[in-house]
Amino acid sequence: MRRIVIPLLLLTGICLAGSWNLTFLRGHVRSLSALLEQAEAAAGAEDWPRAEALTQQAQQLWQAKRSYICIVLHQDQIEEADASFHSVLAFIRWQELPEYTSSNALLLAQLEHLWAAELFTAENLF
Repeated sequence: MRRIVIPLLLLTGICLAGSWNLTFLRGHVRSLSALLEQAEAAAGAEDWPRAEALTQQAQQLWQAKRSYICIVLHQDQIEEADASFHSVLAFIRWQELPEYTSSNALLLAQLEHLWAAELFTAENLF
């Protein structure tokens, strides 16, 4: 009986840490997505300065959690999101609505995928 207690405690700790990580990532992605969706609405209303400010705020929030994100996610996913933030900001500065909308949608999908890839699903486990 004693031999099984320590492995069960370790397994419980790992599951709790994984659950906390999922909760953190989902909250972070929701915050970023909300800002990016507000920015898209502002760009649709031709309020490019507000769209840029909201996107920069989302990028700063992304950068603020980067050290943690680098520990728990794959580096190539992080670099793709970084590149997408730069292209979204470039399209805002050029005031190119169709390209901006497309690039912003790609960024939102990438951020959602970061969270979804961490879920405990059969697809992700096998």
